[in-house]
Amino acid sequence: MSQTSGQPGADGGSIRIRGVGTLGNNNPLVLVDGIPESMGNVNASDIESVTVLKDAASAAIYGSRAANGVILITTKTGKSGKMTINYDGYTGFQKPTKLTEYETNSVKFMEYLNQAIYNESPSAQPAFTNDQIEEYRNGSDPYLYPNTDWQDLMYRDARISSHNLSIRGGNEKTVYSFSA
Repeated sequence: MSQTSGQPGADGGSIRIRGVGTLGNNNPLVLVDGIPESMGNVNASDIESVTVLKDAASAAIYGSRAANGVILITTKTGKSGKMTINYDGYTGFQKPTKLTEYETNSVKFMEYLNQAIYNESPSAQPAFTNDQIEEYRNGSDPYLYPNTDWQDLMYRDARISSHNLSIRGGNEKTVYSFSA
């Protein structure tokens, strides 16, 4: 399996069963209850079983579309004469476990950088003049001379939650399964 993005909800992972071929599309045929479908459209809590077919026999059953393998997903169904209601949920908070420590004080950063340039070559020009450093130090214009801790601003604690409700059942003539 390969994944090209770390963006939440947009992982779009791809699965290769029989490797990479030369026909352009190397994705396996995905059948959800016998219907071609994307795995991204199936709720993980609705899956009863997953079967992977990777040999030539799958091509005999499903034709040329199965040249790259077949993934059979069977979803949960209702049982005749029995109604079940299932709720699965969680909620919590997530926060970064380890962040890199940076100098967040603009004045200290400018002084450190000037000192590093001086240590490397005493005759080199400093990156910041004393007037520029003083503008940041007195904070007279926070828009023009900001002192922002971007890491603290961007990596806040976040609430996460997931809720799944399913109703399944049936009678002698039909079975049903609803999930949200």
